Amino acid sequence: MGGTYPFASMLRRAVPAAVSTLAVLGAVGTAIAANHALSDPSAPAPAAAASAAAAHGAARAVAPGATSASSSSAASTSSAAPAPAYAYASMSDGTKIAVVVSYPAGYTTGSRWPALFEMDGYDGGGGALDPSEWANRYVMIHASVRGTGCSTGQFDLFSWADSDDGAQIVEQWIPAQPWSNGNVGIIGHSYPGLTGFMTAERIGYDLARPGYHPYGGVNHLKAVAVSGLIDDTYSGITYMGGIPDLGFPLGWDGVLRPESELSGNLQRIESSAAAGDPSCLEAYAQHELSLTPLTPDLTPVADNPIVNGSLDSTEGPWWEAHSLDTYLSWLPYSQAPIHTDQQYQDEQTGPRGGARLFQDVEAMDQGLVARGSRPLPYRMVFTNGRHDSAGPVYHPDEQNWLDCYEKGVTRACNALGQPDVNPAHWVDTGATTASTTTANPCPGEAVLSYFESTGNFEATGDPSGEKVNPPVCSTAFPLPGTTWTRYFLNADGTLTGSTPGARGSRSYVSSTVGPDDYPGPTETGIDPADIQLYEKGLGPALSSPGPEELTYDTAPFSKDVTLDGPIEADLYATSSAPDSDYFVQLVDVGPTGAEQFLQYGLLRASFRAVDSAGSQCVSNSGAPEACATPGAQMIWPDHPFTTTQLLLPVQSYEVNIEVYPLGWVFRPGHRLMVSISAPPFLDQLYSWVASARPVGVNTILSDAAHPSSILLPMQSVVPDLPATGPACGAQEGVRCTTPAETASPSGLP
Repeated sequence: MGGTYPFASMLRRAVPAAVSTLAVLGAVGTAIAANHALSDPSAPAPAAAASAAAAHGAARAVAPGATSASSSSAASTSSAAPAPAYAYASMSDGTKIAVVVSYPAGYTTGSRWPALFEMDGYDGGGGALDPSEWANRYVMIHASVRGTGCSTGQFDLFSWADSDDGAQIVEQWIPAQPWSNGNVGIIGHSYPGLTGFMTAERIGYDLARPGYHPYGGVNHLKAVAVSGLIDDTYSGITYMGGIPDLGFPLGWDGVLRPESELSGNLQRIESSAAAGDPSCLEAYAQHELSLTPLTPDLTPVADNPIVNGSLDSTEGPWWEAHSLDTYLSWLPYSQAPIHTDQQYQDEQTGPRGGARLFQDVEAMDQGLVARGSRPLPYRMVFTNGRHDSAGPVYHPDEQNWLDCYEKGVTRACNALGQPDVNPAHWVDTGATTASTTTANPCPGEAVLSYFESTGNFEATGDPSGEKVNPPVCSTAFPLPGTTWTRYFLNADGTLTGSTPGARGSRSYVSSTVGPDDYPGPTETGIDPADIQLYEKGLGPALSSPGPEELTYDTAPFSKDVTLDGPIEADLYATSSAPDSDYFVQLVDVGPTGAEQFLQYGLLRASFRAVDSAGSQCVSNSGAPEACATPGAQMIWPDHPFTTTQLLLPVQSYEVNIEVYPLGWVFRPGHRLMVSISAPPFLDQLYSWVASARPVGVNTILSDAAHPSSILLPMQSVVPDLPATGPACGAQEGVRCTTPAETASPSGLP
């Protein structure tokens, strides 16, 4: 999550990186034995010169520069910022959290600045964040979660302990620093975003208790801007639809994160030891993590998501304790304006987390307002794109968000449609630049939906090649005014708006097959060495019709048709097997036969039970409706994943499948194809593991008593887009294949 190069190349680099790291650690240990003089680990320590093994675990990290103890404490007479500095923040339980502080251009000793805070288990306190990415308006603090890097304590992924540490740093440690003006914002994408979101939840938890003032009655958290989120660690990534994914979660937990932690903290370990401070290496050596990323993690079983998941395939207490949505009710109490983002094709943290969390925050805030609290500003930005590809779309909006709510910059507040926000006591004197004054295209609106963003930012890192169209603006998600339109799956393979009449059905063998080839510029990834792997090895399965899938097609559309929101597939099915995995995929088929893969949903049939209280439904008019109301249409099913119910042969079942949110415009002459199959063995970084039950024949029923269908969020507002849509493969994250490029149904030799 949030690494600087694709997962596959991380695998190739893990072993040599580990070997070189161990060699350096050995040399550092020798240096420590020769010089064991310790300085106060709680005070900021100057960073030594950058080593040859620079941190690379965080995409935005910069190496701390050379400085001395005397020069770091002397008053600065130039506009050049001091070099980043290493420090430790002491927690209430005695744990030392490693941080690195970097200063913006224009900082002088004695001046007071607002701060941006980010915390993760990658390079954390070993790699300084770059203030120029936030227009040199903030002091940047990068921290390692406990039990990683140079931080002491026990590592526990996405834990309440991590959020407590973050809360103490935001509300106590940062405000006490001589450079701080007391205002703090939280930032982060992917792992840092998850940690930051939970930190805000923890601060809200503390502030929600009547009469309890843990931070001296002052709330220092002023704004949050995070992305790449997972709402539920179980169903949001590790067991999507109740089906185990042993691809990205396993590779990230066992290889990517530990390797990034090792290499990203190497510089701090070396430089601290050279300065006579062995505390960093000593903390690292005491971690219950393996020093080599290919050795099994030594974290206790209860604290490891992969091991824990293999012991219990149902959602239980461990998953709840390590998921953002468990603590979501506390977030509005933080009174910190929340900005989140979601890429529809996110191949790492998934395509739904940000949308789910935003929607829940929206509902909870409305409840607090009804009880007399002031409204909480919140915003959601949607766009097509992969995990790391959409920065140019949402970063200008995040800049305005932080500049307004943390700094009180008038022009940023005006751009957000929030001119009533009182300016902070830190006065904005920064130069006007495009990156800091980009006018928000949807002032005052809560939801921004971008369509047809093109470019290759993930591969090039150059935002100048990005094409970002004006967004659709709205006040809520799903969008008010959505026309929920049901298309029925007919026995002749058509997809129409008419309820099927005569009894009919279609069958397929539910067996997992290998991936199809599908070349395209958006499949190349960042590392050129991965082009072959991404293009030829990690495409999704079943882009060609075959015996292992069913496809249903609409007629070609005669005008632009816009979808924006969650999607639900309602299948009536039988199976010859006691359990079966369903994979529903939406595809845009162009006039030439080019297929653009838009979105998917999946579900293990034994987890088909639906919690109507947690699900979302609408009336025939599109207004929100309790799911227990007769005639209500379910738009977002909620499956508890706590118990299983096996299938009986021949008996028919209704299976409600959550298809993840999507924003898309079908151009004239294009049609929608819905495919149904078993989940692909490989789909980008995911690897869904089939049920151990025997392979079966699944039958999709299509008649008046069993009206299999898909419910789509149609919009009357057409986005402001060019007359001609992007070429096949040009949209960020949207994979595309042409008939000539489509391989056999299995994709195997």
